[in-house]
Amino acid sequence: IPEECIITKVATGVTTTITTSINHNFVVGQEVYFTIPSQWGMTQLDSAGFLLQSGVPQQAYVLSVTANTIVVNINSTGFTAFAYLLSLFISSKNL
Repeated sequence: IPEECIITKVATGVTTTITTSINHNFVVGQEVYFTIPSQWGMTQLDSAGFLLQSGVPQQAYVLSVTANTIVVNINSTGFTAFAYLLSLFISSKNL
């Protein structure tokens, strides 16, 4: 089931932890993509930007969840800072 959530926080590391503004319905193993406008930082996490720069899809999968967080398999060590604004979304792919 496709879903969009507002991202309020991103914790970087070998895996990346995303906090959403509301409880979500993402599940372990689900592929997700990120829409992050450049003016709000952490453009390395933006799925469309990643594809344009690398020529390959981002392959972000949910590793674990809580009510309002997901951990994905993206190594975000060294990514630029994330700045929360109300128009940032995470979406599930409708495969």
